[in-house]
Amino acid sequence: VYYYQSFKDSKDSLTNEDILIYKNSWKSNAVQVAKNNPNNQSFVEARITFIYNLVDKNGQEILEFNISPSEYQ
Repeated sequence: VYYYQSFKDSKDSLTNEDILIYKNSWKSNAVQVAKNNPNNQSFVEARITFIYNLVDKNGQEILEFNISPSEYQ
């Protein structure tokens, strides 16, 4: 599980569209990292599911997403 905190944003200041844009951007980047980062090789070989949580500057969850083996292999 990966946890990230956004220090500049508050969930209350984000629209649903903002959150969807964040999610698509973060997930796309995370899939590329899972595919291409040699440090992830053992995870990829084990076919784990990566779980990401992004919270706002107050610790309130903004979004969560998973990356399954079918998405990075």
